[in-house]
This record gives sequence, structure tokens and C-alpha cells, in this order.
Amino acid sequence: LDAHVELNRRHRKDELGEMARAFNDMVPKLRDRLALRHSLDLAMEVQQSLLPQGAPSLPGWELAGLSDYCDETGGDYFDFLEITQPDAGHVGVALGDVTGHGIAAALLMCTGRALLRSRAEHTGSLAELMGDVNDHLAEAGFSGRFMTLFYLQLQAEPFAMRYVSAGHDPAIVYDPDTADEDARFTELAGQDLPLGVEPGWAFTESTCDVLPPRAVVVLGTDGIWEARDAADEMYGKERLQHVIQQRTNAGDTADQLASAILEDVHRFRGGREQLDDITLVVMKRLGR
Repeated sequence: LDAHVELNRRHRKDELGEMARAFNDMVPKLRDRLALRHSLDLAMEVQQSLLPQGAPSLPGWELAGLSDYCDETGGDYFDFLEITQPDAGHVGVALGDVTGHGIAAALLMCTGRALLRSRAEHTGSLAELMGDVNDHLAEAGFSGRFMTLFYLQLQAEPFAMRYVSAGHDPAIVYDPDTADEDARFTELAGQDLPLGVEPGWAFTESTCDVLPPRAVVVLGTDGIWEARDAADEMYGKERLQHVIQQRTNAGDTADQLASAILEDVHRFRGGREQLDDITLVVMKRLGR
């Protein structure tokens, strides 16, 4: 990369001279390109290290999560937060999606992660927690970017959850033992704005009481149901529900179900390029 072609007077205006000038112009750009490549690889390594390397243990639950980025870095995010307060008896689960992808989205994602983790141990409602994160992100000013976030806390007893959604798609709940087949899928939705849009927004906390044994809760980003095949058809949520139902009834663990969903999306997409990040979290109630 330190090579340089010296031009003599005879070749300054012929093809050899043109080639020499092109080469001398190319080498610094190639050096910059390789430096950028190295920086992207380092950024990817750092961001991957921020994702959970495993799921925490919570009596009565199986937890699993994964992310599949379409670029070296992305704006999708999931996290497991082990609440260390002695009387907590629950685990925090977060899943978010920043507009766009790449370095700018990754920076906003990392900022949101840090804010959530710094606040999660404090007492107070989840609505207050989300409000604090929102105010700090709005104050930071990420040039029109924003972040959707679904945050919930699972309880070990009585196997319930409380949650708040900042503009994120609803969580999908599947109960395989409900008598009415049409009622086996339900959604946990919120009505609040994404984070970083409007400071001072009052978020709303909701609850889901007493999830029965074998119930499954799936959080995902739109890279799943908006994936497209060669015919430009979207994967959709019906296909997602079919995989959840099929694999849950087959007795899959949370890890197996998460992997099955990702594999089915890739299979559906075929050879078409992945255009968005894919992230999901699976929570399964144990017991019969």
C-alpha cells in the first residue's frame, strides 16, 4: 500500500502515464477502504459482545434469543436483565429496533441499551423506566432516528408478566391448551410512541396474568414478517404463527423454537438478499 509509480517525461501523456496516475490514485483509496473494513469488523465484534451470550435461569421458564444482522452492524437489540434486588423474583426481557441499520443505528441501539440497563434496577414502574430512557434519547438528538422497544418483566411466581411497549410490534402469545383453537394466539400490544420521538411522553404499563404451562411468548422485529421471497411476497405473521404452533406442539425448547423460526424465514427468502435485521426472543412456560 506504500507503492507509488514515478512518471517519467516520456510517458506522462500516453497509456502508461494514464495507468500510472490511476494506480497512484487507487492506492490511497484502497488503504482507506481497508481501514474502514477493519473498523467495521471491530464495530461488529463490539456490538456482538453486547448481546447476551446465554439466557438467565428463572424457575418455570425457558428463555432464548438471537439476532441475525444484514450488515456488519445493525439496529436490532435484545437483552436479558437479571434483577439482583433480593425480593425481585423476576427477569427483564428487552427487544428493540432502531430505524435503519448500519453504524448510526448501532450507536443509537447501544445508547438505548446502556440507558435501560442503568435504570432497570431502580424501583418504580416500567412506565417510569421507559419515560426516563425516552427523555434521555430525545435529549441526545439522533438526527430524526428513533427506537421501538418492548420491555417486560417475567415473574417466577405466579408466572405472570408486566410490560410496556414503546411503539414496538405486539408480543405474540400462544397457548396450545386453549379449547378454542381460534383463541390460542393472542397479542400483547401497547399504544405508546417509539423512544426518542417526544420528550415527556407518559408511557403505560400493562400486565398479563398467570400464563399457563406450555404457553409461549415471542417477541420479534419486522425483519421476520417483512422478509420477502423471489416473487416479492412477504413472509407475514401467519407463517410465523404456523411455525410457533407446529414446533411448540412438537415439544421444542425455547432455543429450538427460536432457531426454527430463523431457519424458516431463511428458507422462505430463498436466494434473495436479506434486507433487514432479524431479532427474536422466545419465552416458554414449563410444566404440563
